[in-house]
Amino acid sequence: MFGADVTATDDESRQEPELAVLRKGFALVLTAEEITDRLAGPDRAPVDSYTAQAGGPSRGWASEGSGR
Repeated sequence: MFGADVTATDDESRQEPELAVLRKGFALVLTAEEITDRLAGPDRAPVDSYTAQAGGPSRGWASEGSGR
């Protein structure tokens, strides 16, 4: 899980491309509000729900045996 709007950069033009790399490679990129909601809410979405939307692997990045 990576906070999209809680990080700093010295070059704003590179922020979105870097977030895209993180999304494609291995990270679940969320806003601070989305992270707070997932941590506080009893109905948290399963990790695998983002992989279908992002076109990632069929198992979530936190799956057992994923090696990550």
